[in-house]
Amino acid sequence: MFHQALPFLLFLGCHSDKADLSSSVCDASGNCQNERREQRYLFPSFNYRNGLGDQRLLWFQTALKLAHSLSRTLVLPPFWVPDTDGDQYQDEKAHFEPFENLYEPSAFESYNTWITYAAFRQRMNATIRLLYMSPREAKNRHSIECSSGETLTSAGSLEIFGDVWKYSKLRCLETREMMEPFMRSKAQVIALNTRNNQELPGYRMEVLPPRECNQTQWPFHMAFNQSLVKAARSFMETLPASFLAVHWRHGTSMHKDSAELVEDVHNILKKYDFKPERIFLSSNCQEPEDLAVLAKELALPVSQFQDPSFAPWQRALIDMIVASEAPYFVPSSYSSSFAKTILFHRVKGNRAIEETKMHC
Repeated sequence: MFHQALPFLLFLGCHSDKADLSSSVCDASGNCQNERREQRYLFPSFNYRNGLGDQRLLWFQTALKLAHSLSRTLVLPPFWVPDTDGDQYQDEKAHFEPFENLYEPSAFESYNTWITYAAFRQRMNATIRLLYMSPREAKNRHSIECSSGETLTSAGSLEIFGDVWKYSKLRCLETREMMEPFMRSKAQVIALNTRNNQELPGYRMEVLPPRECNQTQWPFHMAFNQSLVKAARSFMETLPASFLAVHWRHGTSMHKDSAELVEDVHNILKKYDFKPERIFLSSNCQEPEDLAVLAKELALPVSQFQDPSFAPWQRALIDMIVASEAPYFVPSSYSSSFAKTILFHRVKGNRAIEETKMHC
């Protein structure tokens, strides 16, 4: 099965002998180094376990920019993905998936060096000398009491990405106070444990846009895993050239119900005089009756990607890819991080702004 093979892939940014994998990183030109000389790393860990969309990409983009600013190799963080279809916001039926199984690290290797989490963990022997954390994160996530500026010298351990890591010291600092010591640090590893992108140094200055759709908000160095792209494009060959992609976030008052979504779809088709032969629907809806009502109201054939040989999280990402390459795309809400991620990839693919229906 396709999804059974993915977790065993190990990407290190370049081709090298297997004996050298754990020590390989790529420089800004895409060249690989296998020397045993000390590399300097930024190891950011992210405790936000919800969603597949832009919130994590914003966090990752901040981490990528921070690693670039510090001239450090970025440790690629695993992403939390759902094990079941339906609601992607779940904390139990889910797991950490290697970053490189979702996204293509080669897309940003010209910007910054990187190393996989698995290779880094092996190299560090699951041990960190000094771990940085905000007092809020220390207390709320790990039940550790500390005040800003305080260094706890008692060795301990905590869970990062589902694995146990040992640390020698814990340094508590507010986010706004971290950049200066990070810039001065000569340590081999800067390890930072955060809750979200706003708890990464540089977020306010470098990533937060003056307007929601400003291009600086989006990680333009991102690309989907090529195996997923290949699967999506193979599926698209079964669709007519004139299809409309629709995202329906089902079961929440924050998003359109079926009647509102259908009205929006019909308005868009009328506005652009677009006559699709089929609707491609991406939805978390697991209610056959609700899906049948939506299909009837749309008055067009509806297709979904439902190949059972792919894991639920893979199908969700393949939905994103198909929608990002569709002639037109209608989201159920612009507040949806899932839809925002699709819109980002449409802009990145040089789709016309009007065709993405991004009204900035």
